[in-house]
This record gives sequence, structure tokens and C-alpha cells, in this order.
Amino acid sequence: IYPYHVSKGMTAQILFNGLAMIEKANPQLPVTDNNGQIPVTIPGIEGRIFATGTFNASMTEFDGKTIDAQVMVYTYGEKVDYKSTMILSTKVSDYRIDTVYKYKNVTTPLWYVMKDGKITGLILPMDVGFSGYAYGVINDTVTTLNADGDKVLGLKTLVAEKPILWLGTTTLSWVPVEHQYLDGSVLEFTLRDGQVRAIARAETPEARDFFTELTTHNQKVYTFEDEVVRIDNESGELFAIKENAAVYILSDDKEEYTAGSLSNIREGKYIRAYDMTDDDDSSADIVVLSANAFLHDV
Repeated sequence: IYPYHVSKGMTAQILFNGLAMIEKANPQLPVTDNNGQIPVTIPGIEGRIFATGTFNASMTEFDGKTIDAQVMVYTYGEKVDYKSTMILSTKVSDYRIDTVYKYKNVTTPLWYVMKDGKITGLILPMDVGFSGYAYGVINDTVTTLNADGDKVLGLKTLVAEKPILWLGTTTLSWVPVEHQYLDGSVLEFTLRDGQVRAIARAETPEARDFFTELTTHNQKVYTFEDEVVRIDNESGELFAIKENAAVYILSDDKEEYTAGSLSNIREGKYIRAYDMTDDDDSSADIVVLSANAFLHDV
């Protein structure tokens, strides 16, 4: 993910993909992919505190306070209505369960509750979220409602190896169909306040110039040593993979991506690799693996 209006030098430092390195140094429990679901009960408000503040770049703190690894995140209503005197709805259908991973560097009003010095629960507006560019894969699309009650498309994605449901805008003009996103394609999402305004593939003119695929379809791993992969055979092409690269594994039935690691890159696997860093280093930031040849959308 890149914020808007940043210099080339800053860009490489603030990749959302850098979160992977942070997570490896500070492992947390697995995140449940329940994004967008209606909760079973309304979030309790007893002891909740109203505040306006900012999430840090790694989404581990809000307003300087530590966020628990298993924080419960709910979204409700619109940002304009958030104030200390607001009355929260008692209808469970007005709330959605979300994940903290879509609020990188976001400033917002919200309600929170703390336990043992950590934030364990959050209620945020539905119309806030990261603004900038994110890179990841789509697992599914759903129809849902946005903060205004409009029907919009929800995109179930993995970004920086985390499950995130992004909502599309009402004007989102192109969304890949299932056989286009379950073919090993990493996609560029243009986001404003957590809503997808545009989607682009690496090979299309709409994508930013430095977002490129380093492989072609149906390339098999011959060797992978010291973060360098050789393709096809002993004289095949070589390219480097960053130590903190995000790795996604496409299931054998080509119906779902899961997060993996560099240790999953082995001889005989099929690979698609992408560089999405605005620098002079042509190496893979994201790798997609499959046990079978990737399908090529034409």
C-alpha cells in the first residue's frame, strides 16, 4: 500500500507489504476471516471510551495505545455522526465485523474498550479506511451495503497476507470475474477511505508503471536458493525474491488463496512473481504459487 503524494524514495519504505516483516518479528495469533459478517450480538458499550486518533503504520497502536492481537473490530454508521454524545444502534444488523488491517495511518473518531492495558474492542465508522494503493489477491466477491445503505460490491482479499474485505464504490467500473482473479493474478487496488475506486492488472495501462510481473504464465520453479529462483530448467531465467515478500498459495482446485511463506517455494511448483516497488531493484515483492499450471486469461 502506498499513501498518495509520496516521493519515490519514501515509497519503498512505506509498503504495506513491509507489515509481513513486522509480523515475522512479532508473531501474532491467526486472524479469522470473518470480514463483513453481521455479529451475533451487538458490541457491548459499557466502559467504552470515545476518542479521535490515528492508527500507526503497522496497525498495532491507536492514539499511542497498544491494540490487542485479537481485538474485536466492529463498523457502524458514518464518520460524520461520531461524537461522544452519539447513541449507538441496538439493532445487530446495523453492525459488521471487520479487521484492523484496513486502517493503516487512518485518523478517525471511534469507540474503544481496554483490558489489561490493551485495546480489545473497537467500533469505527463504516466510511473510513486506508487511502492509497494496495496490492493483493481476491478470494471472492459479495454484494453488501455501504455506510449510505447503497448496494456495493465487497472484495474479499488477501493484502500483506491478511484477510481484508474492501468495499467498492458505487462507481467502480471494472471488477475481474472469478476465472480472472483465481488465476494467480495480483491486482492493484486504488483506495479512498477504505473503498476501492479502481482495480488494475499489472499488464494493463491503468496500473502504475512500476507494478510489473516478473514471470509469464505456467512457469515452473527449477531451483530456489538464497532467495533467488530459477525458472523452468538449469539455464532458465533467474530473479530474486525479497526476504519479506508476501506469498500466496492457490489451492489445487483453484478456488482459494491462502497465505504462505518463502519455504513453500519449491522445485516443481508453478509461480507468478510481481515487483510492486518504485525503486531500481527488480525483485519480487509478491509471489503466487500453485501445484498446477496457471490458467491464462485471454
